[in-house]
Amino acid sequence: TILFRQILGKNMMIKLINQKRSSQQNKHLFKDSNHILSMRSLEKNHERLSELLQPGMSVLDIGCGPGSITRGIAARVVPDGKVIGVDINHSLIEEAGHNYRHISNLTFETGNIYNLPFSQQFDLVIAARILHWLDRPCEALEMIKRYLKPGGIVIAYEPNFEKLVWQPNPPDSVKVFYDAFLEWRIKMQMDNTIADKLSKMFKNAGFINVVQTPQHEIVNSTDLNFETSIGIWEDIMIIHGSQIVKNGLISEQQMMQARVDYHKWVLNSALHQTVYFNAVDAITPE
Repeated sequence: TILFRQILGKNMMIKLINQKRSSQQNKHLFKDSNHILSMRSLEKNHERLSELLQPGMSVLDIGCGPGSITRGIAARVVPDGKVIGVDINHSLIEEAGHNYRHISNLTFETGNIYNLPFSQQFDLVIAARILHWLDRPCEALEMIKRYLKPGGIVIAYEPNFEKLVWQPNPPDSVKVFYDAFLEWRIKMQMDNTIADKLSKMFKNAGFINVVQTPQHEIVNSTDLNFETSIGIWEDIMIIHGSQIVKNGLISEQQMMQARVDYHKWVLNSALHQTVYFNAVDAITPE
């Protein structure tokens, strides 16, 4: 511990400890950090969804976060369509409601995907980046069927974390963290490869006309906001690091070292990242 403090410096150590304490109070269980969420847009981050939207649709966006994509959905279903954004995190819903209070066909509610108060109400239900954080994703799909009108469309957008690509490879300490992160997710009964299982899950849930669209998230060092986009893993360390440590999958010292090394790698060496994603959509039988 003494040597580690000497390496990091006293100020860095204090900063890391304070950030770790802050993460323990973070209620953002299912989504990434706010600044990355707010950067997202319908056209840039959900191409397949953009193709499915039609004027007049009633839409439910589950796991809407701060509403940056949901606002784009609302603009696409005017003049008669309506959109409800739902997230389990009340602070994000308050932020979204405040930021987009001027959009008349858009409302936000706090809620849980498993027990929302809707029945055959929506033409389209969106579950983007949410199922991979659940321990019962198949049950969630069954609930989505209840929220949809007969003939309604469901679309999910999920990753396969085992197919992550970094160029060049980050430091070994980051690999130690990432392996621990994947193992922690397995222990919590979350699926690291759900992107490649979605189509079968949809069919097993009784949906028809299942369409799978590769929609990988690719960023290069020449892209605007590259450091913010690729920095998502440092945010994951902040948000979930204490839980991974508590499960005995990595030490606190290893976690801190991974954060420091990853931050330096992003600033000085990182050139490319591909996060493997699939969008899968299907129809509820009439």
